[in-house]
Amino acid sequence: MIRGRITAPSDKSISHRALILAAVADGESEIKNCSDSRDVKSTVRMLKSLGTSIAKTGKDRFSIKGKGIQGFRNLQYENNLYLNAGNSGTSARLIMGLLAGAGIKANIIGDKSLSKRPMDRVKKPLQEMGAKIAGEKTLPMTCVSGIKKGIDFTPDIDSAQVKSALLTAGIFIEEKVCIHEKNLTRNHTENILRQMGADICVNGKHVEMKGGRELNPVKINIPGDFSGAVYLAVLAAVAKNAVITIDRVGLNPTRTSFLDAAKKMGVKYRVFNIADTYEPTGSIEVKSSCLNCIDINGAMVSSMIDEIPALAILAACAGGTSHFKGASELRKKESDRIKSLVKGFKKLGFDVREYRDGFSIKGKDAVEIAKKASAFRKIDDYGDHRIAMSFNILELAVTGRISRRYRSVGISYPEFYSDIMSVYLQGKIRKGILITGFMGSGKSTVGKNVAKKLKMKFFDLDREIEKQEKISIQEIFIEKGEKYFRELENKILSKLIENEPCVISTGGGTLLNGENLNRAVSNSDIFILKTDYETIRMRLMRENKRPLIKSSNLAEKEAKVRKYYEERQAAYDKIAGIKIYSSTS
Repeated sequence: MIRGRITAPSDKSISHRALILAAVADGESEIKNCSDSRDVKSTVRMLKSLGTSIAKTGKDRFSIKGKGIQGFRNLQYENNLYLNAGNSGTSARLIMGLLAGAGIKANIIGDKSLSKRPMDRVKKPLQEMGAKIAGEKTLPMTCVSGIKKGIDFTPDIDSAQVKSALLTAGIFIEEKVCIHEKNLTRNHTENILRQMGADICVNGKHVEMKGGRELNPVKINIPGDFSGAVYLAVLAAVAKNAVITIDRVGLNPTRTSFLDAAKKMGVKYRVFNIADTYEPTGSIEVKSSCLNCIDINGAMVSSMIDEIPALAILAACAGGTSHFKGASELRKKESDRIKSLVKGFKKLGFDVREYRDGFSIKGKDAVEIAKKASAFRKIDDYGDHRIAMSFNILELAVTGRISRRYRSVGISYPEFYSDIMSVYLQGKIRKGILITGFMGSGKSTVGKNVAKKLKMKFFDLDREIEKQEKISIQEIFIEKGEKYFRELENKILSKLIENEPCVISTGGGTLLNGENLNRAVSNSDIFILKTDYETIRMRLMRENKRPLIKSSNLAEKEAKVRKYYEERQAAYDKIAGIKIYSSTS
C-alpha cells in the first residue's frame, strides 16, 4: 500500500531563472528553496565563472550580489573563457542570452548529451539582434560580440527557453523585445522580471519588454516543481489502494496542462490549499484510479513537454490504446524520449508503436505488467532523468520494489528515491523501521533520508555504540574483541528498538543473531538494502576501517569481502521479505 504525504522538490526551471536574473540585478538578492539538482548547479557554476558573488547561506538558500547591467558590460576576459553547462539545456540557452546581451566574449560547452541538442533556435534570433555568435547548430558556441538592437519575433518552435534567452539579452538595451508565441509556454521569466521592476507587458501569448533599466534585487521563495510532482501523482494513480498528497506544488497555469490530460484519463485528484503569490502554489492529492486511454496532439504536447514520459506511464496502465502525436520535440531532449520510451515498453512486453513524431501504446493491467518484472532491471534510461523516473514509478506501483537506481535522476530531482521510499514506507509502517544489509551498502545514508521524510528519529547503531564506549568500532574489536562488541550491539539495539518508533540502520551481522532478529521482527519493519557485489567491492576497497575485512594485503582483503558477501546473502533473504535494491556507487 502506497500512502503518504511529501513536499514537492524545488522547481528547477524557476531556480535557473531566479539565479540568472538575480546576478544581473543591481544589488543583493536572496533565493530560498532553490533546487539542488545537477542542472541548477551548472547554472551556479557558470555564473561564478562570470564573476558573480553567490554564497550558499543554507541547505537550499543562496545570497547573490548582482553585478547590474553595467557590471556585466564591463567584464573583459583576456584569455578564452569556457562556461560548462553540463547536461542543462536551460543553463546553456539562458546564459547565451546573458552573454549576447552584455557583449561578453565567452565559450559555452556541455556534456556529450547536451552537445547534441539544438542551440541554433537561440543563436539565430540573437544574431538578428546584432550579436556575433560562432558555432553550428549545437554546442560549443562562442559569443564574439553583443546585441545592438531589439527584436519582433515569432518563434517557429514553442520554447520558453528561447523566450527567456531573448528577454535576458534584452535587459541590456534600451529597445523593445517583442515575442509572439503560437502556443503559450511557461512564463516564469516574465513573472520574475515583473517582480524585479522590469518594463514588461504580457498580453496572452504576446510579451513586450523595454530594456536598459536596472533590475531591483528581490527575495524569492521557489515553489515546488510541478514536473517533478507528477511522478508522485502518477505513482498514486497507477498503484493499488494508494493515496499520495504532494504539498507546495507550483500551480502556474502555463505548467499544469498535465492535470487536464490526467482528468480525461480518469485520474482521481483534488487541488487545495492554493496560495496566490508571484507563482501560485498548493497541494495535490491523488488516489488510485481506473484509467482510460487518451489521444495527445501537438498543441497539447507543447504545454506539457516535460510531463509526457509520466503521462506515458498512465497510458501504459490504461484500458485501450493511447496515441501521442506531434511530439517530435521529444527527440531533442536529454535522450530521444520517443525511442527511449518505446524501447523500455517493448522490454516489458507492451504493444507499442513508434512514429516519426510520437508513439502509441496499448495499456495492460498491473498483474500482466508484473509478469515481466525481471525486465525492469534491463531498461536503459539513456542518461535521461525523466525516462529513469518513469520506469521506476511503474515498477514500484506494480511490483512494490525498485530494482535499479539511475544516477540521472539527480539532474532534476536529487531526492527522488528517498521521496518515493518515504510514501512507500508511510503506507506500510506499523512500528519502527530497521534498515540493514551488507557493509558499504549505504544503510546510514538511506536511513537518514527515510527518517527525515517520515519525521522520525534516526539512529546508526554503530555510532550509538561508539558514543557509549567513546572509542571507534575498530578499536572495540582490537581492544575487547568481537564477542564483546556483539553483546554491546545486542544491548543497545534492544534499548533503541523497544522505545518509541524510530529508524535504525545496522550492520548485516546484527540480525544474524536469533535474539536480535526476533526482537526486530516484533518491534519494527525490516528492510534489506541489497547491493551488487561489484559496487560493494569498489566501495570497500577504497577504505580500510572495517574490522572484519581489515587487511594491509589487498588480495587478502578482497577475498574477505567476497567470503562475507557470499555467506550473508542467503541469510539476508531469510531475514526480510522487503528488499531495496541499489546499484549506484
